[in-house]
Amino acid sequence: MLIEFRFKNYRSFRDETVLSMEASGINSLKKSLIPLSSKVKLLPSCAIYGKNGGGKSNVIRAFWLAVQFIRNAQRTQHDRAIIPVRPFSLNDYSKNDPTEFEFVYSSNGIRYWYGFTATREKIFSEYLYHAPKGQKALIFDRKEQNFSFTED
Repeated sequence: MLIEFRFKNYRSFRDETVLSMEASGINSLKKSLIPLSSKVKLLPSCAIYGKNGGGKSNVIRAFWLAVQFIRNAQRTQHDRAIIPVRPFSLNDYSKNDPTEFEFVYSSNGIRYWYGFTATREKIFSEYLYHAPKGQKALIFDRKEQNFSFTED
């Protein structure tokens, strides 16, 4: 179950942007919320709205690109593979920075954090954490071609 999606330096978004499914301040529709824990409730759906040219489609594109990166991971691992990220290019310094993506989700009652940073040419980092006992713990971490894993 998706809790949160974050991205940074993608298309029209230079700064970190968060799409959160966590319900906050909603009292009138409590019955339709999805309980994740005793304290956290999730929305069953979300809507992205705003003015024309405000970046709504780019939020969807960022989500789609991150999902496709995961689904096609073997293809993007090759040295010559082009990763279809498009950084914010309205200033000189952002277009050279990597684009960042992160998913926070829950599966079988355990919270996970998966993220990666990349340019069109290479993957800079990739990580996966989980919190099986409430404490965030590393599963794997990648810095370019150097990998580290937990011992468990």
